[in-house]
Amino acid sequence: MKRLSETLQHVFQPAVGRFPVNPFPSILLAMAFSFSVAALLLLETNQIVFAQESGDKVTQLTAACERKEAKSCSELAGMYMRGTGGVTRDEKSAFAFLQRACDGGSPEGCASLGTMYFFGKGTAKDERKALEFDQRACDAGSSAGCANLSGYYLRGVVVPRDEKRAVQLAQRSCDADNRCNNLGSDYLNGTGVKRDAKKAAALYERACKAGFVDGCYNLGSLYAAGQGVARDDRRALELFQSSCEDANDPDSEACHDAGFMYANGRGTPKDEKRAASLYLRACDGGDPSGCNNLGVMYLNGEGVEKDEGRAIAFFRRSCDHGGPNGCQNLAMECRNKSATEGCQK
Repeated sequence: MKRLSETLQHVFQPAVGRFPVNPFPSILLAMAFSFSVAALLLLETNQIVFAQESGDKVTQLTAACERKEAKSCSELAGMYMRGTGGVTRDEKSAFAFLQRACDGGSPEGCASLGTMYFFGKGTAKDERKALEFDQRACDAGSSAGCANLSGYYLRGVVVPRDEKRAVQLAQRSCDADNRCNNLGSDYLNGTGVKRDAKKAAALYERACKAGFVDGCYNLGSLYAAGQGVARDDRRALELFQSSCEDANDPDSEACHDAGFMYANGRGTPKDEKRAASLYLRACDGGDPSGCNNLGVMYLNGEGVEKDEGRAIAFFRRSCDHGGPNGCQNLAMECRNKSATEGCQK
């Protein structure tokens, strides 16, 4: 029986904006990437100097944070959350620095702290505290805080469901600094406003041009589906790839969808090797569809060397991430193979 891969229907569905939004907006991470690709190619002596400079920067930022400079605390939080700039990834340290940033008057620090509480990153999960900090952030002018609040009201999380209030907050976020993705999704889905795919596309484009990855990803989905805009697979692929490769906020779903385009020759010549590499990137980012489709490629020897064991491993990863097709493929492959490596958890 042919194993299940993710279908076109699964792939191109512009969704409501991420909820909560990325816990580390670009404002927090502008300094976090001390090493560029070029830096990694320097001679060993230069790399040592570079590492020393990175360590000095951590020391300087820590001292500034101790002086209650909120921006430095936010930068350190981004570094610890990503494991960049010469520090080891440490969610608890990131959370602690975000607390200092928020207490020091950083609205974005409060919004990021709310997201940490919502997902239980570096602290116990607490949706009510998440709401409290997002409200505080929004009141102080954070577009991320307002975008998160719109998500609470749209879904009825902690607060009563209120689509009109959700739209008001999404509009406020959009007006603040062009973080218009959630408002675009409201118009696309007709939640709290009249459904208008063309307006949704315009709002996604506005968000994308302002550097918000979710806007680029959803705009790509509209181009791929021909919804609100003329279908343009090449443009869709460009948007998926840019969202996948964003330095501050890479989107694993965008990596999957770019992989799908390469695997099926949409907007580009068919390239199964490139598809496999994008599926791997998606899978490593936690996307169950990327794991599942890579498993199918290993099972069939498409773009990669045929390897049933690796196929099973990726089906399991997909299933562990909540992918129903991954779970079904895993069950089919492991039927009567209980001793096979990867079939026993």
